[in-house]
Amino acid sequence: MRRESYLTQELYLQTLAHGLCQKENKSLFDYFISDVQQESELGLQIAMHNFLMEREFKEAGVDWQQWCNFKEQGGAAAVTFVQISDKELKWLELEEDLGQLEILFKPTELAGSVRKDILFIKKEKSKILGGNFPIEEAHWQELLFPKYLQGLAYLKSKGNDFSGFEFPKGADFLQKRVKQIIVELARKSVRHEFLIKLWDREPVFGSDLLQGNFSDCCLAIGTGARPAVHLPGVGFRKYPAGILEFLIDKGIQVAEVIDKDSNAFIGQCWLFVTVDDAQPILVADSFELQRSIIPRGIKKAIRDGMFEFLKKYATACGIKKVVLGSSGPRLKNGKLHIIGNSVAVDDLPAISFDGRLTKKCKAIEKLGGYWNHTPYFLETRGATEAYEIQ
Repeated sequence: MRRESYLTQELYLQTLAHGLCQKENKSLFDYFISDVQQESELGLQIAMHNFLMEREFKEAGVDWQQWCNFKEQGGAAAVTFVQISDKELKWLELEEDLGQLEILFKPTELAGSVRKDILFIKKEKSKILGGNFPIEEAHWQELLFPKYLQGLAYLKSKGNDFSGFEFPKGADFLQKRVKQIIVELARKSVRHEFLIKLWDREPVFGSDLLQGNFSDCCLAIGTGARPAVHLPGVGFRKYPAGILEFLIDKGIQVAEVIDKDSNAFIGQCWLFVTVDDAQPILVADSFELQRSIIPRGIKKAIRDGMFEFLKKYATACGIKKVVLGSSGPRLKNGKLHIIGNSVAVDDLPAISFDGRLTKKCKAIEKLGGYWNHTPYFLETRGATEAYEIQ
């Protein structure tokens, strides 16, 4: 922290001090960033910034109360639950492997035979998931890929013509993995549960000061050279405290993913609002998940749950469009900054912020500005494109 500016050091200490002090089972941190009559000069500057931002949000048509405290109709905090079983995960993996197998054989004479075997396996889904599809180790290929074996035998019977057949590289491995997954699907299922909600904006008791550390992202405190990218106009420090700016600025929100079994944070989306063509848009700056190995199926389930949550949140705030960052501004080397989201984005349509009314290209910018008039580490700031979450 000694490497930081005096202002950042003071901000860090004030955040800790107000985060540690409690009144009626709640820290005084919200008082620090909200009370425009407090004695702290730094706190007053931050509170005035948030006061003026509330006015800008309302002028843009955004429900400020819902933005700060997303509630369901009954008044409870809005939460999206994600539930997925081991069997559902395994079935998703099986479908991916079957798809890869079909692609491998597509240019060969065995394409039709393999396709029939794949359709057979998918039709037996209920039996496989119910554990009623026994496989004998010695005859698994005859059970799962009979048409393929018949086609292969036919090609071999053609004699010299078979020498020209090129067996797809990796096909044998994929077939064995399909067999192994089906064997595993016969076992008892275990359910995984995750919940998605807004953060508590509690630096200490809610552990939100360490949000970046939980997901190994660029806002992690005290973990080497961060941020990883030097964005235009953003302070570049070896030991940054960028998460402090997110904590004190109410124009930034965080949708966090929590593993219900361990109660551990495993990822989040950093959120802010931009305006394009006079309409507010909810921007998920990036989607971060822990770098530990997370099965493909779980990632997809978490992604779907997060997108559902963001759409509900936007609707409650009076926002009609939600986007996920795809790229940022051009860097000093002239290259476009590409955002490394932790989830699949290939199926998301790209949209441009074209400012249709003004007929000018409008870059993404955070509604409400910045508390110290210096941009934060928001990767989509300055971008003109993003992925639309539909």
